Amino acid sequence: MKKLILFLFLFFPIFVRGETLKLDDLKVLNGVLSPQFEGLNNYYTISLDKEVMEILFDYEEQDYTVQVINNYDLENNSIVFLELIRGEEKASYVFHILKEVEEEVQTVFNEEVNEPTPLMYEYKIFVIPVVCFILIFIVYKIVFRHHKK
Repeated sequence: MKKLILFLFLFFPIFVRGETLKLDDLKVLNGVLSPQFEGLNNYYTISLDKEVMEILFDYEEQDYTVQVINNYDLENNSIVFLELIRGEEKASYVFHILKEVEEEVQTVFNEEVNEPTPLMYEYKIFVIPVVCFILIFIVYKIVFRHHKK
C-alpha cells in the first residue's frame, strides 16, 4: 500500500494554481509615485504639492471592485489605502503621502542670566555626603549598641 501511495505522489503530481489579486497598472495623475508601480509591491510613497487635497488614481477595473480609503483632506504623512475586493479575497495597496511643507524659521536668543544661586546649591556636594554619613553612624549606634554589665 505504501508503494502505491508513493507511486501516485511521484507520477501524478498535483498542481496548485494560485492567482493573486493585484492591479496590472496604476498611475497617480496629480503626484509622483515612488517606486514605480509593480502589481506585487503593496507599499508606495506619493509626493504631492501642498495644495493637493485628494489623489487622482488611474487604473483598469477587472473582475474585482476597488475602494479608495482615507483619500480626503490629505496632509503630510497621511496614509491612503486602495483595496481590491473579489468575493472573500482582499488585497490592499498602502500609499504614504509626503507633501511639500514650508520650513518654519525659529529665532532663539541665548542671553546669559546671572542669578545668584542659593547657598545650599553651592555646597550640596559637601553637605549631602556629610548628612548621609551622620545618619548611617546614628543607625549603626542604635542597632549595634553594646550593653555594659
